[in-house]
Amino acid sequence: MIKKILLKIISSVIFISTAIEISGQISLAILKPEDQNERELYIKGFIQADFMTSFQNMKSKDGFSAYSIEIPQTDAISSNFSVRQTTLGIGFKQKNSKNNQTLSVYTEIDFAGPNNTIAPRFRHGYIQWNRWLAGQAWSNFSDIEILPMIFDFMPPDGLLLTRRIQLRYTAPISKKGNLSFSLEDPNTPSIRIPSDSLNWKKQPIIPTFSVLYRYGNEKEYIKAGAVISPMSYQMKYTLQDEYKTKTIVGWGAMISGKLRADAKIFLAFKLLLEKAFQPTTPI
Repeated sequence: MIKKILLKIISSVIFISTAIEISGQISLAILKPEDQNERELYIKGFIQADFMTSFQNMKSKDGFSAYSIEIPQTDAISSNFSVRQTTLGIGFKQKNSKNNQTLSVYTEIDFAGPNNTIAPRFRHGYIQWNRWLAGQAWSNFSDIEILPMIFDFMPPDGLLLTRRIQLRYTAPISKKGNLSFSLEDPNTPSIRIPSDSLNWKKQPIIPTFSVLYRYGNEKEYIKAGAVISPMSYQMKYTLQDEYKTKTIVGWGAMISGKLRADAKIFLAFKLLLEKAFQPTTPI
């Protein structure tokens, strides 16, 4: 009986995932005429092939996702091969060495199409001029850097990862710190209303506002941010009434970071443990 219970628990949590990834960036052309700005055309991205086996039914086919586990369970084993997480992007960059100005244009697709297909899907597309960014990119309130990107794109529960049309301004305020502000599309995600409802209508009006502070370098950093999202909708109590627009304000805050665990950290931790468990000499 105990053996069956243990096997039941193990089969409920086991999820096997294997991934092969090749990434890089290739310059297609670099032009630098005399007394003119340097221009570069490049492509970048990565090709990723995934093989996943699940011992329980999950709606998610691209990685382990706790909220997609079907209840009740049926103890069904299933496998999935995918290249949906592969991304390809093309960009153009112009640098002005005299006044340190940069103009860049970038667009990117992946193959995570609807209904678990590998149809191309638009991911990013924006224009960046110095500190300004306009177009669709990761939300200023999202922290894409915190994901290890080892097996899949599935983040921890509660982590907000959205790509939004936005206008963003980023200003360096110290050697390692910068502050960014953004106005983002209120229609994503805004507020969800049942599609069969006759008395409610989605009515995005006021853009979402976010602010984020980042301190650190590429390997180690800490982030703190806040978001204010006014959510507008129209409603009426009877079919004969006219719709009235109402707005409620949603808000959120986040703190995230990344610490590189190198040999020095492990050595310091080892010395700390040795000191903590060192036997004391009796008096």
